[in-house]
Amino acid sequence: MEKPIYIGIIKIEEDEFVFRADNLKKIDPRKLDIGFNLGFDWDLEKEQFYVTLTVLYKYVINSVEVELSKFITTTGYEVKGLGDILKIEKDGFGIPDFFMLTFVGTAVSSARGMLAYKLSGTLLADFYLPLVDPKDFLEHIKGETKTQSVKKDSPPKKTAKKAAVKKKSVR
Repeated sequence: MEKPIYIGIIKIEEDEFVFRADNLKKIDPRKLDIGFNLGFDWDLEKEQFYVTLTVLYKYVINSVEVELSKFITTTGYEVKGLGDILKIEKDGFGIPDFFMLTFVGTAVSSARGMLAYKLSGTLLADFYLPLVDPKDFLEHIKGETKTQSVKKDSPPKKTAKKAAVKKKSVR
């Protein structure tokens, strides 16, 4: 019989919020691009797993793309049995789809609500973070790496156990 895995949320935190209106009076939705970036971290000793989500609202003004908003959140999970499901590899890590879907889906949903509140009263108030199927995120991650594991895209910022996955724009 397999050992059960228990998951609980231990934090949902805003890491950074930037909003620049650049004297805009109105938003043309055709010129607005919403992009995502996912990063992952973990602490096997404490049995904790973290998803950092960056959301960028970019807008084209006079043929130049400018960043109107940047929002970064970290969602932390306590995962009893993390060592049984997380496989650390030389250039990334592997984790079963069910758990990754749970982690990413919860992080995106939490960020959507937080961002809706942060952007209320701004020009971007009506441009909610799109509903995104976490499976699409997972397939994109796998498509970029050509394996079941998540690959490190850039040097780690805090520890050697960090991995970042750049996301393409979602319209």
